[in-house]
Amino acid sequence: MKNFLVLFALCIGIPMLSFAQDPLLESAPEVIEQPVKFVIGLEGGYGVHQVEGPGVASIGLNLEMPFKRFSIGTGLVYKKMGSTKYMSYTGYSYDKKENEGITTISEYDRHEVELDYLSIPLRLQVRLPCNCVYVQAGVEVDFLKKDADRIYDTVQLEVAPDKYLEEDIVKDVNYSFVIGLGFKLHESNRLRIYMRPEYEFMMNPIKKSSSYHEAGVLNRFKFNMGVQYGI
Repeated sequence: MKNFLVLFALCIGIPMLSFAQDPLLESAPEVIEQPVKFVIGLEGGYGVHQVEGPGVASIGLNLEMPFKRFSIGTGLVYKKMGSTKYMSYTGYSYDKKENEGITTISEYDRHEVELDYLSIPLRLQVRLPCNCVYVQAGVEVDFLKKDADRIYDTVQLEVAPDKYLEEDIVKDVNYSFVIGLGFKLHESNRLRIYMRPEYEFMMNPIKKSSSYHEAGVLNRFKFNMGVQYGI
């Protein structure tokens, strides 16, 4: 009789214990990921524009702060924009006697400036309802790399120095305006891979006071790719 009571208790108790545990399992809280507060990433780009050189390239870090369907971003970008050349008068001239009379010869340094910039962007991003397409626009403050200007040749020409008296004709600080359409793949809630074709309008890097100055801006089309991680 005693053994029967123990067996009966087990037969009744085990199902009741299982029944009691099921609601606990169902009511256990799910693991919910914390919302992304900041997005950090690495991107690189390549494009073409009208400055001399095979193309333009950039690489940099970016930081975004999302808010609903908007993001405000900044970062640090290194840009190679090609090069530009000019001449400057050294201050040395002499007269050369020829059959037809006396000709004044002036000496000039030929400069080449590598348009390499360290840029700080300020970007506004608007995501479309699908969350995988976004529009981005912004401004970049471009700081010319130190010692970008070099003298690669010195020549003597029968040209009056009036036009070539200046030195250091390239701006140390410049501005660019950018607009682009991006496509983003969310590998997870944290990891994103994206590509973004964009068009950039860069203010002319030549100083207005220079005789080399030309009106207008430098336009370029660039293709960017990058990876981001949400924290």
